[in-house]
Amino acid sequence: MYIKDGIITLVVLLLTTINTFAQSNNMENSPNTSQIKTTAMHDLKYSSYGLRNYDAYNKEALNYQYGAIGCATVSAGLLIGFACVKDRYYTNDSGKLKMNTKSKALVIGGSVFAALAIISELHVIDCKIEAKRGLILHLNENGAKLSYAF
Repeated sequence: MYIKDGIITLVVLLLTTINTFAQSNNMENSPNTSQIKTTAMHDLKYSSYGLRNYDAYNKEALNYQYGAIGCATVSAGLLIGFACVKDRYYTNDSGKLKMNTKSKALVIGGSVFAALAIISELHVIDCKIEAKRGLILHLNENGAKLSYAF
């Protein structure tokens, strides 16, 4: 019964991480000819420093977001594994209740990955705040408007 629950948990965790990875945008590396840009358009798009910074910070935030999701998934798996262990505690010779080394490893590993997920998420928030600082291009029916946000 416990093995079946463990297998189901493992499958759910694997499907979650695969689904997260599948949602990443890899269109930049696509060999599709309709996506090829000329150098003049590329220079026009990134002619201002603020827009280049915006893209760089957004890409960094996206990568850290995926890392945070992965760390949270691993942390949940380790802590669920701890919950599924039958003999988590034992009594030593003096009668004190102690935790098994396997249980300790699962709890410590789950805690470390949870802390990494929180740190990654804080870095994502910082990157998104930094991305919003700088030049912002607004397009409407009257033309383009460039504004500086800080």
